Amino acid sequence: MTKPANPAFSPTTFLSKLGDGGALQSLYSCSLTGMGDGVSTTNMGQAEFFCHTTSFPVSTITATAIAYMGREINIPGNRAAETWSTTIYNDEGHTLRNDLIAWMNKLNDFETNTRAADYDDPSKYGGEMSVRQFSKSSTAITNSVKFFNIWPSSVAEISLDWATSEIQDYEVTWEFSHWNLVSPSTDENDE
Repeated sequence: MTKPANPAFSPTTFLSKLGDGGALQSLYSCSLTGMGDGVSTTNMGQAEFFCHTTSFPVSTITATAIAYMGREINIPGNRAAETWSTTIYNDEGHTLRNDLIAWMNKLNDFETNTRAADYDDPSKYGGEMSVRQFSKSSTAITNSVKFFNIWPSSVAEISLDWATSEIQDYEVTWEFSHWNLVSPSTDENDE
């Protein structure tokens, strides 16, 4: 009888540790709340249906090196400013994309190179976004992240091509002040 190369190898043990068979990448939703004062919020609900690619955010603390007797030792520094991105399907009216462009125009207008007068603090120009992961065996939320004071820093181009019939999409790069993990049992609107 042939023995396994690793006596600890056991598919049954491995699968028993992978809770409910592991989290699926496709079971999530992304929602947008608020697009800055003065920007239409009519089309925000489309984000939940049209945001087809995103991620849970990276968490980085920069290391600060200090020297001691000729040796550098890294200690925790500050949180690194990160960006977050989404890829969004485009509808024929370009409604959500046009609202994002209008939001960016209020942050810095193309023609005048000015910010809207009422955009003097993040609570005026920032919104909130949430990403929720769902269980495949129920409708339960298994993980949730909420972004605060979020705003679009880049709305990417949309490719046009006579040789394709794919639905258009575009990437949005987001800036934000911070994000929090939200307990799955907590209503995110209370955070």
